[in-house]
Amino acid sequence: MARSDVLRAAWESFHDRMPVPFESFCEAVAGWDVLPVCVGGQVVGAVLQKGPELHACIKPEGFGRWLSKRVLRDTIDATLKRYGHVITKVQDGNAIGDIFVRRLGFVQMSVADGIVTYRLEATHGN
Repeated sequence: MARSDVLRAAWESFHDRMPVPFESFCEAVAGWDVLPVCVGGQVVGAVLQKGPELHACIKPEGFGRWLSKRVLRDTIDATLKRYGHVITKVQDGNAIGDIFVRRLGFVQMSVADGIVTYRLEATHGN
């Protein structure tokens, strides 16, 4: 699967809320790892990672269907083990994103320029 196809699915998940050109999005995540997220054989988005920062960019057709134990293990758990924490960001006012990250245990750290930053700390079990 081509990186550009996965990035396009990720971009499609938010471009109606944050109108940034696809090419600009690709430039912004050039140094990031990209994990495709598939549901029923279709790419519904991606998990993007750079260091301890993770972002799940999932299209509506993947909501409630994409997060598996494998994805958690490969992303959040692995990042906690490596860095001791995980950072993510959600657009201020994105209730779905806010609820999602809070359910995973992320705690709001700050709000700036319309973006809410969250942090998840490793526990002794991680």
